[in-house]
Amino acid sequence: MVTTLAKIIDFHWNKVAKIVIMFYFTVFIIRIIALSVNERGMFMGNNKESKTVIGDKLQHLLKINGFNTASLIEGTNIDESTLQDYLNNVKSPTLEDIVQLAKFLNTSLDYMIGTSDFILDSWDYDFLEEFLQFSSKKIREHFEDRQNIKVPDGDELDTVLFGLLTYITLSRSGRSFEDLSDDEISIKKESFTEIISIFNSCIIMSNQDCFDIK
Repeated sequence: MVTTLAKIIDFHWNKVAKIVIMFYFTVFIIRIIALSVNERGMFMGNNKESKTVIGDKLQHLLKINGFNTASLIEGTNIDESTLQDYLNNVKSPTLEDIVQLAKFLNTSLDYMIGTSDFILDSWDYDFLEEFLQFSSKKIREHFEDRQNIKVPDGDELDTVLFGLLTYITLSRSGRSFEDLSDDEISIKKESFTEIISIFNSCIIMSNQDCFDIK
């Protein structure tokens, strides 16, 4: 009798143990699935946030150029529905379309996709000022990041003149500051500073009413 009772208890105990194990295993599987779904949602969300949209850029370029959507459709052969999606930031542009738009609107791909703030529209009355700012930034980056040369302090024009003088005196002969000794670099920079100062003085003088070059 005792043996039979023990067998019954053992049978039911094993059954309960199996149920408990299956319960915890099921909970474990559900948690893994939930985490997987959550991570996938986060990944998809990040992709959505990082998609390239050009609506704001297009609206601005249309405004400053006096164009409308009809002008874009005619000039790029992009259909109206697709163009409206671009303008409303609903859809990311294809590479082919963004190249067409940049070419038609006379700007750079970097500006269109948001990696540069410079429109560089040669039709724009402010083009020279913007080009000067752009050139100054790139020239300074070239000297300080590539050649480890500190560009003398000054405005954008001074930086561009520094670059032009370097090109005239070094680059055209296949040399750079990297080919010079520390003393030669110091002398070269001092001479550039003097030349830039003289240039700026000449510009100031030329703006005077009494200035006469004869």
